[in-house]
This record gives sequence, structure tokens and C-alpha cells, in this order.
Amino acid sequence: MPFNAPLPGLLVAANASHAGKTSTCLALIAALAQRSLSVQPAKAGPDFIDASYLAAFARRPCVNLDLWMHGKRGLMRLLKPLQRDRADLLLVEGAMGLYDGGRGSSFELARALNLPVLLLLNASGMGESVAALAQGFLDKAQGKIAFAGLILTHTGSSSHSMLLARSLRSIIRRYHLPLLGCLPKAGSPRIASRHLGLVDIAESLPDLDRQALANWLEQHLTLDPLLKSLKLPAKQNQKPKTESSLWPSITVSPKKGRIAIARDRAFSFCYADLPAFFAEEGFAVTFFSPLTDAAPPACDAIYLPGGYPELFAHELANNDSMIKALQAAHALQIPIYGECGGYLYLLQELVLGDGTKIPMAGLLPDRAVMQSELAGLGYRQADLCWNLLSQNRRIRVRGHEFHYARVESRSDSPLWSMQNRQGRPLGPAGSTNRYTAGSFLHLAVQGSLSFWRAWLGLSQRTPR
Repeated sequence: MPFNAPLPGLLVAANASHAGKTSTCLALIAALAQRSLSVQPAKAGPDFIDASYLAAFARRPCVNLDLWMHGKRGLMRLLKPLQRDRADLLLVEGAMGLYDGGRGSSFELARALNLPVLLLLNASGMGESVAALAQGFLDKAQGKIAFAGLILTHTGSSSHSMLLARSLRSIIRRYHLPLLGCLPKAGSPRIASRHLGLVDIAESLPDLDRQALANWLEQHLTLDPLLKSLKLPAKQNQKPKTESSLWPSITVSPKKGRIAIARDRAFSFCYADLPAFFAEEGFAVTFFSPLTDAAPPACDAIYLPGGYPELFAHELANNDSMIKALQAAHALQIPIYGECGGYLYLLQELVLGDGTKIPMAGLLPDRAVMQSELAGLGYRQADLCWNLLSQNRRIRVRGHEFHYARVESRSDSPLWSMQNRQGRPLGPAGSTNRYTAGSFLHLAVQGSLSFWRAWLGLSQRTPR
């Protein structure tokens, strides 16, 4: 059964990837801020990079919402803190096309949260056929979700937009659905991409003009019908809130210990609710940079999230003091866990696409090779093989893989026994070495509570 999100909400979906969801969401956040409306951003699915853009524009942490990884109960726990510090609008950026992803699709998420969908249709190279596209997407919903409006993206000249609008007249009347406007290719934000998606927000943010984006959106769309349907005022007198207590402060006094999290341009793929979860469990969180710091701060456990270590491999290898500090922490049996990019950093060696061999921290066996083809993509469920952590208990998690690196040999001490989302065995994955472990699997907090609590517990019983 669906449950209502704790504040007015909207899910921005599209007919396919590259239809302009991120650009539209960023422009919408900017335009609503000009109307003194605050936005709580969220991202459907496991994507880290789009979430970082939404968080930067909204100046609030962006929560990842994934029905398959979290389950409905996990979503409810994840969204509950929104009641404490209400923004005016929960804005969820969908993933891929509206119906793509099975149980993890934007359609199923909108249905579970009872959110209306703002549907974007990429009209590039289309004319009257846009009516068939719109009708197909609207009919397939079969009344299970509500639609807040249509937006056509990647349109060309004004005459092209007029042709598209005329073609949709009967659809608009039949479904009582407003066409809010056409977003042309001209004037849209240009955000560069690389192999894992958009470039890091630190690279693009200086070139993204909030004012220009808001003006671009307001020039081509009529927002008032959308705001009215969401029961939001067209204009507020007070300034919007820009600080959010979506999750508890992570500067609490440590009741149980300190967790050091790598955070810099090489390691930035960390779900926003993970540090807050550590705090809720009684741990203080500190951050450090494997690129520029000499050592992690004094801590009881170290977490290395994903990112782009392959782009900074030389700098990471040249920071000898950091590598020696991690090796010393490993020798002291401080738990160290790396996900995806963090896992690569813990291996013996990383071979770049041009064949250059770069030594890494050397805490885990094996080496990884970067390749031009995807080496792993998709939802995963996994059983923990690391008996030091599981203590012969069954710990099963749900997560996601997306990487272009492959490990050349299978570890004798794997971290996971992996399956795909349908339960088909994929074999052992990742590796462990005493209190250090890693794999390519990104773990969502609410889909992996048993693992995270066991890992935090490991820091409590570590003899040092």
C-alpha cells in the first residue's frame, strides 16, 4: 500500500535517460528559490552524482530513494526526519525512463510515495509523433499514479514548439493535463560527463548560473498551474530556509567512538544518510582527504567511499604518508572498509586505461585494471562471507554496482557471495584481510543495516 510523503512532493520523470531531468530539476530548484520556496531534493535510485548536484543547488542534503534497495519500511524510516524540518516541496529526480527498472523504477517509487509525476518528453527530432509518445506513457500508468503536467525538452525553433503543442491538444484535453511548456536546447545548462555519469559537482558548479537557469525555466514554462496543483503559493513573503536538519548533527560527542570518512575529489560517492546513521548509532564522524592529508584523524574505524580514484591515481600513490598511515591503522587492527573506488585504493595496484601501473595502499590482495567497457552494473543482493564480522550469522544486504574496473583474480577470502536482483548467483566478490575489507558493492543504509551495525560493532571489540 502507498504511504504519503511527509510534505508536498513531486517526482520528475522522463521517457528515457538524457531527456533533461537533472537540468530541469536544477532549474526548477533555482526558480522556486526566487519565489521564496524551499526544496528538499531527493534522487530516485542509487545515483550519487546527480544527487550531489541537487544538494548543491538546494543547499540541503539530497536523499537517495530506492524502493528495491530500501524496501517500503526503509523508505519510511528514511523520510521520517523530513517532518522535523519541513521544506515547502519534496522534489525527486527520477531515474532513466519512468517505467525502467522494475520494482526500482520511478513509476513504482511515485506509486509507493503517492507522489504526482511531472513527465518530461524528449521531443528532439519529433513532430506529430509526440502525441503517440505521450499517450503511451500516460495510458501505461492505468490510473495508478497521478500526473502533474507535461514538459517537452530538447525542442528546437518556436515553430517546432508550436507544432508539438498543437499535436498534444487532444491528449491534454483527454487527460486534463497541462502542457507547462517546451524547454529548448538553446540556453540549457551544459554539464560535462565522463564514464560514471556527470562530472563531479566541484568541477561544474562554478559554471552553473542559478539566475540564468531560473530565467531560462521561467521564460519557457508556466509554473503557476504546477504550484497550484501542489497547493503551493505562487510567491511567499519570507525567505526560504536553506539549512536543513534532515539528519542529526554529525558533530556529536562520541559515545562509542569516531568514524573517519574519506571525502575529497577522489572519494565523494557517499550516501548522505550514512554519516547521520553513524551519528545515530553513537559515533562521531570526521572527514579526511587521502589526496592532501598526511593521515586520517584519530579514529576507531575508517570508511573509504566510491569516487574517481582512477583520475587521481598518481596523486594518491604519491601521498606516501597517507598510505603509510593507513598501513599502520591496518596493523593496529582498526577496521577499514572500502566501497568501489575506496576498494580500488585498498588494492595492491591499479592499472590505468593506457597501461600505466600505479601502486595503491596494498592492504588487500589483487590488482584492478581499468577498461573501456562496463565491468559491473546493476542491483545486487549479497551474503557476507567475512566471518570476522558475521560471527557465523547470516548477514544479507542489498546494494548496487556500477564500475569500469575489473579485478584480475578472485580473492581466497571474499567479502560477499553475490547474486543479481533475480537471485542468480554471481560468485564471490570483494576481498578481506583481517580487519580490512572492500568490494565494488555500494550499500544503501536501509538495505544493509545488519552489515553496518556489525561493522560498527567491530570497532568496539578491536584489540589495540
